[in-house]
Amino acid sequence: MRPRSTPLPSAAGPSRRSRLVLVPFGLVFLAAGLLFEGFLAREFLRTAATYGWDQTPCVMTASEVIPDPAQTWPNQDFLVRVSYRYTAGGAERNSTALDRTPRTAFSDYGEAQRLADRLTEGTQTVCYVNPANPDEAVLRRGSLWMGLLLLFPLIFVALGGGLVWAGVRPARAEAPGLEKTKPISERPRARGRWILALVFGLFLALGASMTWAFLLRPALKIAAARSWPVVPCQVLASGVRSHRGDKSTTYSVNILYAYEYEGRPFRANRYSFFTGSSSGYGGKAAVAARYPAGRRAECFVNPADPTEAVLNRDFTAAAWVGLVPLVFALVGAGGLAGMMRRKEADAPSTLRDAPGAMDGLRGASGGKLKTASSPWGKFLGILFFAMVWNAIVSVFVWQLIESGRRGRFEWGLGVFLIPFVLIGLFLVAFAAHAFLGLFNPRPRLVVTPPEATPGSPLDIQWRFSGRTGVLRRVTLRLKGREEATFRQGGKVRTEKREFASFDIADTTARAEMASGQARFQVPPGLMHSWKAPHHRIVWVLQVQGIIRHWPDVDEEFVITMRPAPAAAAPPAEVA
Repeated sequence: MRPRSTPLPSAAGPSRRSRLVLVPFGLVFLAAGLLFEGFLAREFLRTAATYGWDQTPCVMTASEVIPDPAQTWPNQDFLVRVSYRYTAGGAERNSTALDRTPRTAFSDYGEAQRLADRLTEGTQTVCYVNPANPDEAVLRRGSLWMGLLLLFPLIFVALGGGLVWAGVRPARAEAPGLEKTKPISERPRARGRWILALVFGLFLALGASMTWAFLLRPALKIAAARSWPVVPCQVLASGVRSHRGDKSTTYSVNILYAYEYEGRPFRANRYSFFTGSSSGYGGKAAVAARYPAGRRAECFVNPADPTEAVLNRDFTAAAWVGLVPLVFALVGAGGLAGMMRRKEADAPSTLRDAPGAMDGLRGASGGKLKTASSPWGKFLGILFFAMVWNAIVSVFVWQLIESGRRGRFEWGLGVFLIPFVLIGLFLVAFAAHAFLGLFNPRPRLVVTPPEATPGSPLDIQWRFSGRTGVLRRVTLRLKGREEATFRQGGKVRTEKREFASFDIADTTARAEMASGQARFQVPPGLMHSWKAPHHRIVWVLQVQGIIRHWPDVDEEFVITMRPAPAAAAPPAEVA
C-alpha cells in the first residue's frame, strides 16, 4: 500500500475580491477608534497641562450643591458651586472654577455633597494657577491615570487597520509549500507576539477594572450595608433617567429623597449600589412608580459617612451588567495564559534524532492509545466561545429591539450587526453539532507494540463503547502529517500537510465494527515522530465511524513512530 500525498492549500488564501468585503468593516472600526482616540487625547492633554501650573494657597468663600439649571428632572445632574480667593501676580484674585471642564456635573447627589463639605466657607486649601494667565485657577487636577484609557481605542484602530490591510494587500503569486517555507524554528521569533500580548493585556486590564466598578465593588457595598442603620426618609422626586448614546438609549432609576442623621439634614438619589444604566424602560418605570414624590420610605445610611445612603441594599437585575466586562477579563486572562503555555512549549529544544526530541509526542500508556482531543473538551471550548460571542452581540441586539419597540428602529445598527449575528448563529449550530457528538460510540485502541517502527508489524485492536448499533461503517487509517509555524504576510500561521495515509481496516460488518483487530505492516523508510519549537512530524491512527443522520465519529489517536533501527555494521576483517 503506497502513501497518498495531499498538497498544501494555496498561500494566497481567499481571492482578492472576497477579501475586499473586509474593507468596509475595517474602515468603520478604524474611523471609530481614531475619533475616540482623538477625543480622549484632547481631554488628557488639558488635564496634564494643569500639572505645570503654580500651586497657590487659597481660601474658600462659598460652596453648595445645586441642581443643574440646564437640565430638568429626572435627567438632572447636580453641580458643586464654589468660589474662592487667592493671590497671584501681586494681586488678590477670585475664581469659581472647580476644574478645567466647563461644567463638572455629578449624577450622584451624595458624591457632590461630600465634595462640598470639604470646601466649606473659610476652609484653607490649595488651588492651581496658570502662570501664563493668573486669572485662571482650578481647585482640582484630573488624574493622569485616565491616560490608560488612550489604549482602549487602539484595539479598534488595530482591528480596523488589520481588516483593511487584509482586504487590500496584494496576493502572493506563488503558493509555497513547507519545502519552500523556512520554519520559524530556524528563524528569529515572530515579532507580532508582543502585540498580541498587549491586546490581551488591555482586555484583562479594562475588563478587570470595569468588573470591579460594576460588579465587585457594588457587591462589597451590599455586604457592608447589611449593618447600616435604617433611617426614615421622604421622596422628593422620582423618575426614569435616559442616557442617550450614538446608537441607542439606556435607562436608570433616579429617586431624590431627604433624610436626617444625628440631627443633620441630608439628601441622596441612590436607589441601589448598581448604578449603571441598561436597556429596558418598563422595569425602571415600575421601580420609580413605587416611590412617588411625597412618599415616606426607609433608607439605609452609612454611619461612617452619612452623605452615603441607599434605598435598596439588595442585588438587583442590573448586577447582570457587571458580567459583561467579566467576559473581557476572562478573554484577556485566557489569552495571556495560552501565550505563556505556548512560550513554554516553544522553548528551545534539540532537533532531529536528539535525545528526548519525541518525548512530547508520546501518546501511548502501555499499549493503550490516548485520543488527541477529548469530545468534551472540544464541546466545552466551542460552547464557551459561542457564549462569549453571543453575550456581547446580544447586548446590542437587545438595544436594537428596544429601539424598534419605541418606534425608532435603528437601521444603521441593524445592518452593522447582521454579520455578527450570523457568526453567532453558526457558533451555536457548531456547538449543537459537537454536543450531539458526545452521545456517539467511543472508540478505544490498543496497539502492540505500543510504538510503531518502520518495517515492523503493528497489531491493532479496537473496541467501541456505547451505541454501537448506529454505526454503518468503520475505517482505520495511519496518517502522517507535518506541521510548521511560520510568518507570512505579517501574520503568524500554522500550516499542516498530510504527507502519508495508509488504510488499515474498512468494514461494514456489525460485529467487526463494534470490536475488531488488524495487523498492519508499517512500510519501511518512513519519517519518525519529531518535535522542534515550530516544526514537528506527527503520526496518528484515525478512527472514523459513519452514522446516518447524525454527527460521525472522527477521532485521532497519537502514536509514536520510532526511528528505524540502524543496520548492523559488517564485522571487520582480521589480517
